[in-house]
Amino acid sequence: REAVLTVLRYNRRAKGLSIEELFAAIDSNKDGSLSQQEFSKWFTTADKQVKEIEEEAPVEEDEPMAEGAEAEAKPEGEEAAAKEEPAAEEPPKKEPTEPTVTTIELPKEEVIKVFKAMVSAEGTAGLSKEAFVRCVSVYYGVVKPMALTKTFKTKNAETLAQLEAGEVLEVLQGPISLDNLTRVRARRTRDGTEGWVTTMMGKLSFLKKGGNTFRVVLEAPMTEAFELEVAEPKEGGEGEG
Repeated sequence: REAVLTVLRYNRRAKGLSIEELFAAIDSNKDGSLSQQEFSKWFTTADKQVKEIEEEAPVEEDEPMAEGAEAEAKPEGEEAAAKEEPAAEEPPKKEPTEPTVTTIELPKEEVIKVFKAMVSAEGTAGLSKEAFVRCVSVYYGVVKPMALTKTFKTKNAETLAQLEAGEVLEVLQGPISLDNLTRVRARRTRDGTEGWVTTMMGKLSFLKKGGNTFRVVLEAPMTEAFELEVAEPKEGGEGEG
């Protein structure tokens, strides 16, 4: 299953598609549901040479200067020439390195097996867009409290929400690394707020992959509604359960 999801996620990022657009590309008859044939056929032409993708940080405009501030900041005439500092030397450019390539071997039988497991969980013959999105989406769990910000840049960034440990985020873009920071654009599953969040700063991790999978550790009833009808405890004699 992980190999199938890796190929799906890689092709989505490599082609710059949203998960919904990837679904549409696989749904050849455009009926809003993926059949086993459509799913397995897409994998015959999918790129299985999975490479590391380095996305560039988004270009974000700085806050505009107040009127007149620019003129004050630039002296005129000879004074300006005297006060000009020599241009800083550009840092040496990093030599491009070959990306790491991992070849994913996916026999048709394995693809079909994963598809059947996906639709079995839904109890349907085909895979709906909603189920596909849930499967392909990448989730992170918050391990350290931190801010969800409006922009990729952290300096003077507007805080949209304060994230708490244990929260779950759905990744929408990234990860993108810049200046010792790795950040992703994510959606807070608690209330749908979207923004940028740091996954790593140096070797310090703020998020970890996962967080959307739960395991039953105690027997409990599954109900159709959120509310539970709790029966009044009956009084019993000693030794009665």
